[in-house]
Amino acid sequence: MSTSRAWDELELPVLQWVHEHTWAQPGKLHHLGDERSVALPQFSEAQVDEALLRLREYGFIVGQRDEAQVVWWKNVRPTANGLRVLAEWPPVAAAAVNDTLARISAPSRATSMRMTQPQRAVLAARSRRCQAASSWTSSRTA
Repeated sequence: MSTSRAWDELELPVLQWVHEHTWAQPGKLHHLGDERSVALPQFSEAQVDEALLRLREYGFIVGQRDEAQVVWWKNVRPTANGLRVLAEWPPVAAAAVNDTLARISAPSRATSMRMTQPQRAVLAARSRRCQAASSWTSSRTA
């Protein structure tokens, strides 16, 4: 199975399941068996365990994995990078504001080197207002 196919057919659905089940509890997996997973019946328990291990290795999930005669996964949740893979982070409104501020501030910094002191003061005040508006918008959309 190719890497992209494995991702689309195994890791991505498992990551989506983790995201849809806050603080997911896949529970007990008989990791050496081929029994169907209770949490994700389209996969065997071994496949779910392997996918969770890879997702954790990639930094897309965090969670506790205990192993004895069976494997237990507890408190599994996506990381910020996992949410980015799922296009869930950052929130769209905040991302748009941040992109706009980045586009505005880069040319402004370059231009500010050629400005007089009163012009720099006006630019600094404008920048503070933009940052305050961005903070307010982010707090309202969170």
